[in-house]
Amino acid sequence: RGSRPFGPGGKIAEYLDAHRDLPFVQNAMGASPALTEMLAQDGERKPDGEEQTSSPQSEQSAASAEGCLAGKTPVQKQVATLLAILKVPGVKLADVLQRLKARVEQQISKDPSVQKQLLRLMALLKMPGVKFTELFERLKARYSATTLLLFGSALAQIVASWASGLPLMAIERYAPQLIARYKIQPNKIQPTRRVLEMLLDVGGTQLAGAAVAVIVQKLKIPAVDRVAERSVSAPLPSFPRVLGELAVNLLSWEVVFYTMHRLFHTQKLYRQVHKKHHTFKAPVAMASAYASTAEHIFGDLFPGMVGSALLHIFANSNVVNIWIWTAFGSVLTNINHSGYYFPWFPFRECTMMHDYHHYSFYSQLGLFGWMDRLFGTDGGADYVQWRAENLRRIMGRAA
Repeated sequence: RGSRPFGPGGKIAEYLDAHRDLPFVQNAMGASPALTEMLAQDGERKPDGEEQTSSPQSEQSAASAEGCLAGKTPVQKQVATLLAILKVPGVKLADVLQRLKARVEQQISKDPSVQKQLLRLMALLKMPGVKFTELFERLKARYSATTLLLFGSALAQIVASWASGLPLMAIERYAPQLIARYKIQPNKIQPTRRVLEMLLDVGGTQLAGAAVAVIVQKLKIPAVDRVAERSVSAPLPSFPRVLGELAVNLLSWEVVFYTMHRLFHTQKLYRQVHKKHHTFKAPVAMASAYASTAEHIFGDLFPGMVGSALLHIFANSNVVNIWIWTAFGSVLTNINHSGYYFPWFPFRECTMMHDYHHYSFYSQLGLFGWMDRLFGTDGGADYVQWRAENLRRIMGRAA
C-alpha cells in the first residue's frame, strides 16, 4: 500500500472518491464498494518522500476490501478494477456534454430571437418525414392498396426514367461539349431518326405497362389485393431501412439479371428476344428500356421484382420501398446506358462495363461484374485493355 498503482497524485482514486455515488463506482462488474473505498483512500496519501501513516479507518477499509475480494481470482480482481478505471473518461465526457448543453440552453434562453430561429430549424428538419407521412395517409385514404402498388410503381418508373434519361440525351444532342470528355465511345453518334423511333417505342411500352396495371386493379384479383394490402399496411421505412432494402434489391438484381441476360444471348433466344436492344452498339440513356415485350417481362421486370418479392415475404416491406427501388433502378439503368463515364457517379464502373457489353456483344452480362468474374464472362484481358485506354483518355491517367 506504499506504492502508487494508479499514477501520480492518485487522480483516479480521487475521482472515484468524489463520484462514489455513481452506479459504476458502486458496482462495476463485480468491483465492490469496498474496493472503490480502498482506491479513494489510496488517493489521499502523501507525496513520495513523506512518511505515510495508516489511519484505523483506512486499515478497516482495506481489510473489508480484501475480505470482499477473497473469493475472486487475481484476474477477476484486475478486470473489475480495470473496468472501473476505463469508465472514468466516459463519465467525464458525459459531464462535459451535460455542462455544454446547459450552457447552450442558458444562452438561448437569454435571446428570444434565437429561440424562434431554433424552433423553425427543428420544424424544417422534421417537415419532410411528417409531410410524407401525411401525404401517404392521404394516398391510402383516396386510392386502393392495389392501385398504389401497381399503378404507383408504374408511375414511379415512368417519371424516373424520363426525368433522368431525357436531360442526358438533350445535353448530348444540343450541348455535347459539356460532357464530351466523358464519352466512352466518342466517335459513335446515333442518328436522330433512330433516337426518335426509340423514344416513341419506349414511351408506348411504358404507357402499355401503366394500362395493364390499371386493368389488373379493376379486375380485383384476390391474391393481388392481399399482397397490395399487406404492402401498403406495413410500417413506413426509416432511412437505414431504405438503404438496406436497396442493397438487397441490387444483389438479387445482379444474380437474376445476369442469368436471364445470359439466356438471351444464346443462339435460340437472341434473334427473337434480345436483338432489338442491341440495335445500339453505343447506347444512349433511354435505350435502356428499348427492348422486345418478352425481354421487358423476363429481362427487366422479373429480375427487378425478385428482391422486392423476397423482402415483402420475409421482411414485411412497405410499398414505398418498391417505389424507391423502381425509381432508383430506372435512373441507374439509364446512366448505365448513357455511354458516359462520370467520375463522380458512384456506379460509374457499371456504365463502363455495360458500354463494353454493347461494344463487344457478349462480355459483361451483369450489373456489377461479380457474376461475370464468377462465370468467366468479364472480357478478360481485352476488357482490361479497353477500359485502360478509355480511362487514359477520359481521366488523363491509366487504370
